[in-house]
Amino acid sequence: AWNEISGSGQNPDPNPWTNSVYNFGTFVVQKIPTAPVCTAGYIYSMQSSGQMKQVSPTGGVTNIGSAPSTGSTFNGLGIGYGGQPVFAYARGGEGNSSSNVSIYKYDVTNGTWTDTGHNVNSSANGSVTFVAGAVNLDTGRYFLGGYSGTDNNRVFRLWEYNPATNTSVYKGYISATGDGASNGDIAFDAQGTLFVIRGAGSTTTIYSVTAANLAAANGGLITSSPSKA
Repeated sequence: AWNEISGSGQNPDPNPWTNSVYNFGTFVVQKIPTAPVCTAGYIYSMQSSGQMKQVSPTGGVTNIGSAPSTGSTFNGLGIGYGGQPVFAYARGGEGNSSSNVSIYKYDVTNGTWTDTGHNVNSSANGSVTFVAGAVNLDTGRYFLGGYSGTDNNRVFRLWEYNPATNTSVYKGYISATGDGASNGDIAFDAQGTLFVIRGAGSTTTIYSVTAANLAAANGGLITSSPSKA
């Protein structure tokens, strides 16, 4: 907001002018938010520029932090338990593509993104277009993935990134058959259950993977349970 000066230095009101100097008093300022709020009703998304957006329970939309200055195309926003850690990946820029992405970490204190220097290249495990990302609320590790194949041969492939070692492993795939092109996202609950969302046209299917089945995954078919489409 702002304060308006009353009168003028040449013809001032008695107060708050003193010797042609105006006293604005105390300004109340608000820090631009940089950390996600882990409270029911808040929603977070990411623009392709890497700018994180917050939607409040009342519908107000604000920027959270700043966008990376790389000019890359970002996706796969994932936020951990309590609002951190926060990860995403760049699908564009030097050396990156929709199937070979660079993982970025967000600093909740200063509101900036940093390239971890680690790329996940899907070509060695059945190339995908990366469309999804989430932080396992139970472990703090970042998961990312995408769809490959068509119709009855369609699968969702999944990778796990460990920020402690700056490495990733291919966890495997779930069967996600059905007609039409696929898009979607992934999410975790507090017990480590993974939910994979597949959207095709006007139909949505959610596949759930228990924490135990996810932990046991070693690069093959991961047991999952589909919802009704």
